[in-house]
Amino acid sequence: MLKKHAGLTDADVRRLVHEWTVFDTAMATLQDSVPTLPQGGTSPDDLAQAEAAWAADARIRSTLESAGTDPASFLTLYRNVAEAWWAQVEAENRDRAAAGLRREIDALKKTGGEDTKKVADELERGLKSLEQPRADPPDLEVVRRNRADLAKIFSPEAAGP
Repeated sequence: MLKKHAGLTDADVRRLVHEWTVFDTAMATLQDSVPTLPQGGTSPDDLAQAEAAWAADARIRSTLESAGTDPASFLTLYRNVAEAWWAQVEAENRDRAAAGLRREIDALKKTGGEDTKKVADELERGLKSLEQPRADPPDLEVVRRNRADLAKIFSPEAAGP
């Protein structure tokens, strides 16, 4: 169960970004050393694969500890920041959906006709639920301020090189 946190700070994000580089480097060193199963297949040597996975976990934890990072606190921080990141993504998607729906409603209203008015009225009711005022948690503001750095972790394809 995720421990309730007091709220993210910019310092938390900087710490995660720094510790993420250590974690990412540790993961990259494992890429060729962990055996993989054929897709959809099983192996008669499942025990060896389990042992390899445990060894990989131990190497990652050791790498984090060597860099001065507690693996458990890294994971908790990652979870807290990830929760705020994805809440921000959801809020942005909701805002885009509301804007798109508003454009559709406006276009329907321009076409006129009683049938389109009924559809537009029904869509307006749906739009009101999307546009209801909401109080974004302070964590989302921290994510917004640090979006470029966090994109390197959560959306590396969008962050660029």
